[in-house]
Amino acid sequence: MLAKGQWAESDLKELTINVDDDDLPLFKLMLEYMYTGNADFVNDRNVIALIGLTNYYGVLALKEVPY
Repeated sequence: MLAKGQWAESDLKELTINVDDDDLPLFKLMLEYMYTGNADFVNDRNVIALIGLTNYYGVLALKEVPY
């Protein structure tokens, strides 16, 4: 188990994440999936870009969603 304060971010109440403007719409959809489990938005047009985002942010379960 990690000791309190081991990471600089551990005491932050808010963490800023910088997202490219081009990725923002898909990032919001990825957040929707993380909070709701809904993945109805995955389609042939966005699946490749979503795989890139899921790899980058570690949301690997989204890669397993059939589309």
